[in-house]
Amino acid sequence: RGTVMFVGVDSTWRWRFGVGDLYFYRFWQQAIRFLATRALLGKTKQFSLSTDKVRYYAGQTVTLSAFVRDKDYEPLKEPYQMATVLGPDDTRIPLKMALDERNPGNYTATFIPKKLGFYKAWLGGTEIDPQEALAHQTFKVEVPPLEKSKPAINEAFLKEIASKTGGFYSHLSGIKEVPKRIESIEETISTEVSEQPLWDKWYVLVLFASLITVEWVARRLRRML
Repeated sequence: RGTVMFVGVDSTWRWRFGVGDLYFYRFWQQAIRFLATRALLGKTKQFSLSTDKVRYYAGQTVTLSAFVRDKDYEPLKEPYQMATVLGPDDTRIPLKMALDERNPGNYTATFIPKKLGFYKAWLGGTEIDPQEALAHQTFKVEVPPLEKSKPAINEAFLKEIASKTGGFYSHLSGIKEVPKRIESIEETISTEVSEQPLWDKWYVLVLFASLITVEWVARRLRRML
């Protein structure tokens, strides 16, 4: 009993090709660290508490599952266990977790969060400090992605937007007709170009001679000649 990871391939060593241990060690180190830190995650051999997910959308039901053993590490058979959920507004919600009679030691409870944010659940009543709880679990409630909940195209709405913005609606099958519907915009900008050659200007010759003279004097003073 505990956290288990199943890897269905036996060729992760191939991840070393071209990059050494960059991905291979990172994957296995994180996997071992996750599997070995049950106590840090609020789980022990005697008590454990978990949720069916770590992220929920508003309105979804959260299912809490606990496994409890007695002092002899035998599955507990009491009819229920108390748990507490701490909401993002610091409200403590008591939950009565019922025993699964077919699986002694296993208790479950469900509730629907009312607010968005981070939640923390632990075994015990509302008077218990979360840091002193026998087992605990955290999860988050987020705004549901409405765009992904109804991915079907809303053709009527798109046509309405096109008509109000002076555009047009085209189905993907008519994509070839779109370039023909785009009006070309032409604009002529008149410019005047005046060329003035510099190679035969007297001041260019003076400037060039001055620069050469300055360089020669500087090199002479530095004894670079």
